[in-house]
Amino acid sequence: MKRITYISRMSSTLPVSEVENIGLVSAANNRKKSITGVLIFVQGLFFQLLEGEEKAVDELFATIKEDDRHEEVMCLKTENNVTVRLFPEWSMKMINLDRNDSEIMMPIRILLQNVMDSHSIILKYTQPAVSNIFNQGLNPLDTKLHRTDKVILFGDIVSFSAICENRPVEEVSELINLYFEICSNNIMAYKGEVTKYMGDGIMAFFDIDKADKALRACVEILQEINEMKQNIKSGDPLIKKLRTGFGISSGNVLEGNMGSSFKKDYTIIGDAVTVAARLEAYTRKIKKAIAFTDDVKEILSEDWDYIPHGKVELKGKHHLVEVFSLNTPL
Repeated sequence: MKRITYISRMSSTLPVSEVENIGLVSAANNRKKSITGVLIFVQGLFFQLLEGEEKAVDELFATIKEDDRHEEVMCLKTENNVTVRLFPEWSMKMINLDRNDSEIMMPIRILLQNVMDSHSIILKYTQPAVSNIFNQGLNPLDTKLHRTDKVILFGDIVSFSAICENRPVEEVSELINLYFEICSNNIMAYKGEVTKYMGDGIMAFFDIDKADKALRACVEILQEINEMKQNIKSGDPLIKKLRTGFGISSGNVLEGNMGSSFKKDYTIIGDAVTVAARLEAYTRKIKKAIAFTDDVKEILSEDWDYIPHGKVELKGKHHLVEVFSLNTPL
């Protein structure tokens, strides 16, 4: 059997009668599927434990995640190969703590709220791949390094040290956060994953069939930055000096946990990662904002207006790399 423990927020205010009806309906449906467990409701939070046959539990949890009455559904723990049920007599026991005013209930309410808030905060400091593992109730530390094909994107602010020289550090931090916000929003909108922020640089990757989306994300980032700069009428804000270059490569990489026993980083490593970083730096030489490899060009499906630059020598690379760019000035 399988057991899933999750927590979620109620997406909108529901009357008490409807909240408790959720428990009644769940109990009736779960009885048919031999699912047991408990559902605790308190101050807009659902805390639920589901146990039963693996397929039935997985299907039910998938339905819950799609239920518009729930938001921020976070799987706290998944247990496989369960042999003994914790709640064999409850097809779904509904406990509404908001109806109970005893002193013991206050700490329970606070505990569940803190669990939800702490989990939300932790996920802000992890990349989506780790968040997805967490939300399956799995331990990211158990994830093994594995080979996979990816499209890798590197972005960096041009002449960052020079434009920030003699500027207040608060102003510099605002610029970096703005840059990361613009990049991250567009990368995620096109199904990419931001894996690392490095000073004023950003690293992301896409599935191998999403090379067009990687280029499209870069184009959208450049357009958003340019529109923002054009809307500034006066003064000397740092945003006016913001320029960025992007390098995009593709290839076989290792994905998974790297690091020490004290700190882990879920990331990707491989030659394609190095090439993307070197291409980003190469944009300065060709004065184009987006540079990519021949391997990327070969997997593009859209009709892009690209410029060939021939086989070039990139820093630290022993073999020449065929480079292309979009006609987007740096």
